[in-house]
Amino acid sequence: MDVAPSFPGTLLVPSASAVLDGPLTRRFVVGVDGSDASIDALRQAALLAPAFAATVEVVSAWQYPPVVMDAFPTVAWTPEEDAEEIIATAVDTVFGGAPPAWVSSTVASGPAAKALITASEGADLLIVGSRGHGGFVGLMLGSVSSACSQYARCPVLILHERHERHERHERRERGGRPEGDVRNERADGHAL
Repeated sequence: MDVAPSFPGTLLVPSASAVLDGPLTRRFVVGVDGSDASIDALRQAALLAPAFAATVEVVSAWQYPPVVMDAFPTVAWTPEEDAEEIIATAVDTVFGGAPPAWVSSTVASGPAAKALITASEGADLLIVGSRGHGGFVGLMLGSVSSACSQYARCPVLILHERHERHERHERRERGGRPEGDVRNERADGHAL
């Protein structure tokens, strides 16, 4: 495969001719749960996949909450249908209702981390958002992305939501202090 010129320590990016003329030889897996971070993960996969001659497998996991199985066994709702709808909405959001042929989807039963780790077998890259709909607001890394970073069978790219990236950048500009924290500053706003 032809690759664009590269310098030591930089990523090798396939040239345009390699992408257009060659078969899709790599596989990227993207975890989607409907959160903004997971949509960003799918957008990133859509940007990277053509450059790396990769297919994209969009994965969403589902499981019955214990309370539903015990308290409401005859409810017509199924989390599997919700997972299918989450994928359809994410794909529509990113690709405008017309996904390329190199995008496929998988709805897996079970915990999200386990489903993504299983899907990572044989993949070239797993892309997930830093936090999904579960967990605690304010955490930098959710339990699913943390588990994937530890146990996936391929490299993992974890994307933070855009507003998180912006807030971290602002904190760095303030020297890591929360907004309004004036410790170690003089009255004129300069650091001591």
